[in-house]
Amino acid sequence: MSIDRQAQWTTDLFSSMPSCPEGLTTWNGSDPTQRFAVYRNNVIVSLTEALADSFPVVQALVGDDFLFAMAREFIRTHPPSSPVLVWYGAELPGFIYTFPPASSLPYLADVARLEWMRVAAWHAEDATPMAQEALAAWLANGDALAQTTIELHPSLSTFCSQYPVASLWAAHQHETVNLSHIDLAVSEAVVLIRQNMRVDITRFDHHTVRFISLLKEGLSFADAVQRVGELELSDTLAWLLKNECIVNVRPMRE
Repeated sequence: MSIDRQAQWTTDLFSSMPSCPEGLTTWNGSDPTQRFAVYRNNVIVSLTEALADSFPVVQALVGDDFLFAMAREFIRTHPPSSPVLVWYGAELPGFIYTFPPASSLPYLADVARLEWMRVAAWHAEDATPMAQEALAAWLANGDALAQTTIELHPSLSTFCSQYPVASLWAAHQHETVNLSHIDLAVSEAVVLIRQNMRVDITRFDHHTVRFISLLKEGLSFADAVQRVGELELSDTLAWLLKNECIVNVRPMRE
């Protein structure tokens, strides 16, 4: 199939209007438009189910009908670019930000972002944590500590939201969901990391999450501390060590 034919096929497949690629025929002479409509529906259902699998809390917050309707609009404007369905949905949080029917739930896009970060963390590459003996030697040398960059685990990511996204997500991990105790005006900051075949979401104060974000971006330990200012440094380092987040430390180049 030529590139032009592929483009037309994709356009017709995800069009909001019923259409059929020009020149499409069937083996038995039946109406290709009807056959193509069945194929289109199967594709849309498959992509919708993939989104529901990746965003279960979003689905729980809005209900099945809303999610399916939103998914159809999303699929129409954001067709998949990879045959690997697990990676389909990266753009959904941004789509929700601009989706008018979701405006009554201003936190929904951030919940979707958190859920997608869980997907990314789950499928992130593996890395061996730095040996405890080497870490102990590094921590004991204050001068070396200040002038190093820290390589954190590939699955580690951070998120600061103006909404209580971690609380909303956690509330939906129980059989009975109770949202009455969650203050939607509270901002939450979290760190995600994959451990022991699960992705942990840990809430921290914003200063701690900012510090870890700066380390993840490649800033030196000293620069990250200086930029954040207020920080329980010993507690933060203890958490990073306990959760085997540190993969390597490197001296700053002269």
